Amino acid sequence: AVAALVAGAIAAAAFGVFRVEAAPAQGTTLGDPRLFVKRVIGQIVRDDYARAWLTLHPAHKAAAPRWTYVVCELLSPVAGDIVSLEVVGVTDRRISVAGVGRLPAKGVTFKLVLNEPAVDETIEVWHTAHLVTVRGRWRWILTPERYEYYLAGACGPRAP
Repeated sequence: AVAALVAGAIAAAAFGVFRVEAAPAQGTTLGDPRLFVKRVIGQIVRDDYARAWLTLHPAHKAAAPRWTYVVCELLSPVAGDIVSLEVVGVTDRRISVAGVGRLPAKGVTFKLVLNEPAVDETIEVWHTAHLVTVRGRWRWILTPERYEYYLAGACGPRAP
């Protein structure tokens, strides 16, 4: 019975039925904030909002429940494919997190280049994402405006 259970779990994992994330070992660091931001930005650009939501700050998850967030974000999917994504700086900051208060954070500035096939051009975006820690893991946050829209039960205005 145990062998059948293990075989079933391996088969389920192989077909993506569930995903296991190893918890960081006690005393280890959070990991590189650059890699965290690259992973989340990649998910967002691929319109994989359900996966990106998993690493959203818990207070922001409460304001933007998973499927509400996914449906709202899919109203304006990211146009284009990633040509390059380069982190150009990481700074320590103290920021105001909507619904939470002031927290220590990392500001991760990146340059994203997208290929927009509909108009056959590339688009360059510079942005600073802010990360905070929750229970020993990096979490990203919504802008105060997006947080307020979700808290009010609306998707809010859509950015191009």
